[in-house]
Amino acid sequence: MDEQSDKAMDLAIDLHKEQHNFLRKLETTGKSANTIKNYRTDLSCFNQFLTQQKIPKNLYQFSQKEAEQFGH
Repeated sequence: MDEQSDKAMDLAIDLHKEQHNFLRKLETTGKSANTIKNYRTDLSCFNQFLTQQKIPKNLYQFSQKEAEQFGH
């Protein structure tokens, strides 16, 4: 790997891990079960979209444009 690839790997943020942490934070701050269920469902749909579009599930490997496509 070259230096740029190494740097990208250092900056890699695992989307699934961040989603898990987000949902856990909702649980620990007393959000309702329905709120958590809705966020979990939305995140699952987003992950399926990324998979179908063959977009990497790393926050530094997809663009805002790709994220906006999910909402349309």
